Amino acid sequence: FPLGDTVVTWNVSDEFGNSSSSQQVISVQPCGKPLSYYNQIFGTPAADTIVGTEVADLIFGFAGDDIISGGSGNDCIIGGDGDDFIFGNAGNDHLVGGEGNDILKGYSGDDKLTGGIGYDILDGGDDFDISYDSASDIIIKCEEQL
Repeated sequence: FPLGDTVVTWNVSDEFGNSSSSQQVISVQPCGKPLSYYNQIFGTPAADTIVGTEVADLIFGFAGDDIISGGSGNDCIIGGDGDDFIFGNAGNDHLVGGEGNDILKGYSGDDKLTGGIGYDILDGGDDFDISYDSASDIIIKCEEQL
């Protein structure tokens, strides 16, 4: 599903010809917040250097070997494909490496780090951090591993 709201129609029928239809709204929110919460910054398919702002940023690196640095807000940073370096900096950040061999560094704040597919290095930094680990990741400093 794309980010935002998507209407899904469910149709069911049985062997006797009875049928019913119902609609449901599916809301997909990046890092648990609505899109309106974030200042949105988009990379390109090439290798990008992206720097966040002082407010909560939603940063998409897309493909390419990106260097992404969040600002001081509570950021949601998604590296995408490629071997990315992602730095959360200040704030309670959610960092997602995506596909590739990524390095994620939370720094200060209560951060959530997800390496994704590939051999990743996750370093939560200071405060209370959580990593969502795949078997091939190296976790340097996170207080809880899920």
